[in-house]
Amino acid sequence: PVSADGRQWNATLVLAGEGILLVGDAAGYYDPLTGQGMSGAIRGARIAAASILRELAGSDSRSDFRSYSRALHRLVAPSRRIQKLIEAVLVRPGLRTRMIRGLGALPGVADALIRVTGDISPLFPSYE
Repeated sequence: PVSADGRQWNATLVLAGEGILLVGDAAGYYDPLTGQGMSGAIRGARIAAASILRELAGSDSRSDFRSYSRALHRLVAPSRRIQKLIEAVLVRPGLRTRMIRGLGALPGVADALIRVTGDISPLFPSYE
């Protein structure tokens, strides 16, 4: 049977502190079912690396680390919304069955969902 692990989802509100940045799973939970964790970790690590490099160059770490937190929250917000929507559907058997049938009947919609959960959709902000 299909199951979602969404009841364990909690937002990580504080992502940075004096000399520390949270990245990957430490920065927030993704249900493995959606496949978003790896992408989120890589995207977050890129933002963290830029903040760390600025800190090593002698800038104000508090400012850099606060900007890291804001940037990461902005970056993951769309995928978090999709994740929560998928989880809300999957924990309701009737709705889950209709969704799976609908995705089977509409392969274009299924492809779009995969692009969104894989963070390759243009709906998501660039992390370059």
